[in-house]
Amino acid sequence: MFTLLIVMTTLVPAFLAYVAFKPSEFRAERSMAIDAPAVAIFPLINDLHNLNLWNPLALSDPQLALTYSRPATDAGAAFDWNSAGRSGSGRIPITNTAPASKVTIDREFVKPFTARNVAEFSLVPAGRTTTVILAMTGCNAFFTS
Repeated sequence: MFTLLIVMTTLVPAFLAYVAFKPSEFRAERSMAIDAPAVAIFPLINDLHNLNLWNPLALSDPQLALTYSRPATDAGAAFDWNSAGRSGSGRIPITNTAPASKVTIDREFVKPFTARNVAEFSLVPAGRTTTVILAMTGCNAFFTS
């Protein structure tokens, strides 16, 4: 009992301090060089049907149902997802595009938790290759840490 009391009086304040000093927002960025011109890669991001041909969310959940809105490309395009499996439900609209250089999407999660993240795909030509940069920003929530 005494050990449990010591653990609780040490771990609980340490955990609360961690939560109190944790940044309220996050930014994650990944990049990959692809041996293709930006004009060939852009339609794989800017068209939501094409996006879901390689999107890990769409590929990893066989119970995932996608409902697309019109238009399928450019700002204003969107799809809703719903799954009884691990993916939950939400909506992904394209909010901004710049031909062959940038696509910005919102990721609006509804289930199993609510959250909103912004993902920005940037295409940077470099000779015969294109560097694709995915930057994701959002709020850090305690329960999704």
